[in-house]
Amino acid sequence: MPEPVAAPVLVIGASGDVGEGIVTALLAGGRKVIATARRATGLEQLAERLHHPPALRCIVGSVQDDGAAADLAKRAGDLSAVVISVNAARRPMLLEDIDSPAMADMLHGDLLTHYAAIRCFLPNLPPEGCLLGIGGGSADFILDGGVAMSMAQAALRQMYRGFAHERSADAPALRELIVASVVAGRRHGADADPLWVTAREVGDQVAAMIAAPADYPGTVWRIGRRGADGKPLVSREGDPDARKLPL
Repeated sequence: MPEPVAAPVLVIGASGDVGEGIVTALLAGGRKVIATARRATGLEQLAERLHHPPALRCIVGSVQDDGAAADLAKRAGDLSAVVISVNAARRPMLLEDIDSPAMADMLHGDLLTHYAAIRCFLPNLPPEGCLLGIGGGSADFILDGGVAMSMAQAALRQMYRGFAHERSADAPALRELIVASVVAGRRHGADADPLWVTAREVGDQVAAMIAAPADYPGTVWRIGRRGADGKPLVSREGDPDARKLPL
């Protein structure tokens, strides 16, 4: 008797460089994919670049708040996994030049989108499923003009830890993959540093993690620049005991 076909994987933020790498890797691994983004144009261009594979379905949607996430979930239907690859627009700015509404917008784009998606999708995935969010390496360092981004990424990591802390079991699995490298994407071309990870390599790592979450225990993982063997460095971040106070 043939095995049942797995439900699709939903990739939120599929039209970006990293999102496209994730979609490409999942399709190459034989998964059905629902790609979603806020704008139809980006999805149309994605499908065109991938030559309109039959296993790919594109729908316009967002996770900007609980209502938008619920609407997206309704239209997507049954899912085997969800990948969240969204972030706020990037441009260098000093904290003294960012007023409160602008800071709220940045934090919303980097943090609260993931928050709405986790609350909506994680409870409805099958026990063997996985929800994985993409985070940034600036959770651990500050770039000139990038303090707001570092603030958001540090909060994002702690949020994933917090959701994991409040759950009784890791089923469905919950993971964050921090990308601690510039990602070589479409805009870089021949100018890409050979040590950077590629969008497809991030996608391959995501595909491996959602296919077998038990092989990647713990909540937070990291993919970084290439090591001596020429491969991106992948490591698990130590999970501190959230109940043990360092006092």
